[in-house]
Amino acid sequence: MGFYIMNIFIVGFCIYPEKSPRAYRTRELVLEFLRRGHQVTLAIPDVSEATKQFADENGFKIIDLGNQLFLDRKTTKRKIWKIFCKCLSRLLGYWLSFPYILLVLMIRRRIKVPDDTDILISIAAPHAIHWGTSFLKIPPKTVWFADCGDPFMKSGIVKHHAPFYFAWLEKHWCRKCNYIVVPCEGAKMGYYQEFRNKIIVLPQGFSFDRNKYLSSHTVKHSYPIFIYAGNFYKGFRDVTPFLHWLSTYPDMFEFHIYSSNADSFIEPFKAMLGKKIFIHSPIERMHLLPILYEADFLVNIDNGTPMQMPSKLIDYAVAGRPVLNIEHDFSPAICTEFMHGNYKNKMVLPPAETLHINTIVEQIISLSSK
Repeated sequence: MGFYIMNIFIVGFCIYPEKSPRAYRTRELVLEFLRRGHQVTLAIPDVSEATKQFADENGFKIIDLGNQLFLDRKTTKRKIWKIFCKCLSRLLGYWLSFPYILLVLMIRRRIKVPDDTDILISIAAPHAIHWGTSFLKIPPKTVWFADCGDPFMKSGIVKHHAPFYFAWLEKHWCRKCNYIVVPCEGAKMGYYQEFRNKIIVLPQGFSFDRNKYLSSHTVKHSYPIFIYAGNFYKGFRDVTPFLHWLSTYPDMFEFHIYSSNADSFIEPFKAMLGKKIFIHSPIERMHLLPILYEADFLVNIDNGTPMQMPSKLIDYAVAGRPVLNIEHDFSPAICTEFMHGNYKNKMVLPPAETLHINTIVEQIISLSSK
């Protein structure tokens, strides 16, 4: 039997050149399916010229779901409009999941899943991607994978769970899809019991040279150099306790942070830390990985819930450096151990080999043929 070319249809929110976990997830899936010789169609809103060029260069079809001004991603730089969008989102965000609820109409209006589609993948967040996909006519032969970054109705982080009436939408797409894809075992608890038999665990994989990052680490520094990559969130991914401890640590170190929102967290400690702390803008994964590899250790700020696996941990696992996990129950003793090169209490991460996008796509194809 010859090679069978599959037709893959992906519904998402963003892809290159955007820099976000969901953009990376979408890009890696698209490129790996193409590398294997399959046909790929991607539907996302607000398709930019850079995205069109990326699609042309790599040979996949792209469908523009439309330009939604209220999503305020790249449609305007006018300050007054941004303020208006933020105000509207605050007023209607909790009760209506605005503006993302508009994606449901955009998906229904612009997408017709072809009859010869083998695999349909919807990628959240936002979960409105799943909601909209659930109202499409899905061909009998098509296997639908609903890929979820974080839970929606039973999130372990959001202080106020979504209003009860969103349960109908969640249960609607959970009934219709064939598989619910989550990044870690703990995430299964974020979904209703009646659908947990559909859940499969597939971390956010990406393409990397295993040999480049899995070899032994030989870089030596005269004082500890450590890195955090990602954003902070007040109350559950909060770096403040760690910064407070670092401001009292007497010896030399370098703490490098790659983040788009670090300034407000760092400001109270800037004078005390001086030249021991460095803030960098986020950079592409391909450029970040070699930098992570050069560090003595990496830092993770724990979410405080087993339901989520921050995408940065994928990068950390591939880089292969010890990870200091800053938990809500802050431990100065473990921090001191790391500063002295004792990593016995390092965070346990999945083996890097299991995170390659080749492994992830292989499992998706295997499941689709059952």
